Amino acid sequence: MKALPLVLIGLVLSGCWSAAPKVTTPVQEIIEQQIPTIHALGDSLTAGYQLPIQDSYPSQLEKILRDKWREIKVLNGGISWDTSEGLKKRIDRQLETAAENDIAILVIWANDGLRGLPLGQLEENIASITKTILDKNMHLIIWWMKIPLNNDPQYRADFEKIYSDVCITYQDNKKVSCMEFFLEDVWWIANLNLPDGIHPTKQWYSIIVNNLLPLVNDILEK
Repeated sequence: MKALPLVLIGLVLSGCWSAAPKVTTPVQEIIEQQIPTIHALGDSLTAGYQLPIQDSYPSQLEKILRDKWREIKVLNGGISWDTSEGLKKRIDRQLETAAENDIAILVIWANDGLRGLPLGQLEENIASITKTILDKNMHLIIWWMKIPLNNDPQYRADFEKIYSDVCITYQDNKKVSCMEFFLEDVWWIANLNLPDGIHPTKQWYSIIVNNLLPLVNDILEK
């Protein structure tokens, strides 16, 4: 039996090596495949407080989009008890893997209002967070938040006005969209809230996702 020429042996070995599977991390896969990514930023309302992670609104949104649209990733960046100040401090790390034209969904008002944060500070924090997102050339969805009626009426009115002021500021920016009240259709409906009367059930999140879906689909199609 004749020995194989060295050139042929080299080609065979080269083929073996090239067939080896490429190993990538989940973050590398998102970047390399350019999978559209939605970054859900917020507090416990985003995190899915006391619920399995698959019941949170980011997880439900991802499932519906994958079933009806195409491959996409929705990252749950919610941290329970967090405030606008906390998000402002972690926003660069939170968006470390973000790409141009990704979507950020911002729901970070509730704990600020419940704690009576000075509204000037809240405005500064929201402005900083918004600038960071837009500097990355991402799409931004800002979701309105209210605070309970037992808060000081003037503070409550001024708190809610911050949302409209932000939306007016960016009304000509095609990268910014504003959503109505985050708890629309579910606020103070007992069977759609956990026993604490504040946080949502799985069914509550399903309603919220259905409210959000047309806007997200519109952005993705564009």
